[in-house]
Amino acid sequence: GAPRERKIVAVDISIDGHVKKPGVYAVARGAPISEALRKAQPKKFADLRAIRMEDPISHPLSLNVKPLKELTVQIIGAIQNPGQFRVPPGTRISDLKKNLSLSPSTDLAYFKKRRMLRDGETINVPEKVDNNLIAH
Repeated sequence: GAPRERKIVAVDISIDGHVKKPGVYAVARGAPISEALRKAQPKKFADLRAIRMEDPISHPLSLNVKPLKELTVQIIGAIQNPGQFRVPPGTRISDLKKNLSLSPSTDLAYFKKRRMLRDGETINVPEKVDNNLIAH
């Protein structure tokens, strides 16, 4: 028999909240939620933890993206109190120093960095390089 045409069914997904472009987006049935979210452009500290990005969209749905209340970061390396820390969104590497018990070997220059932390990332605090111990 002749090949039947498959009709692509669009599903409307409404996205509002902490996104740059709130609105209703038509996506192909079965497309992952992440595809619709990408179109709405979540803002910098949007809380996407509860959204299952790979879930296929099978029916119209409405998403309200909340802003993150806190970030969770893992801090390891040359500090005395490694572990998980909760910090406010917008916290920078340079802000971490006051929350950490530094060890004598901590490279303090690392805390001059102004980069903002991302939720779920691991920060590995380096040891300072002791220039007096270089073998000749």
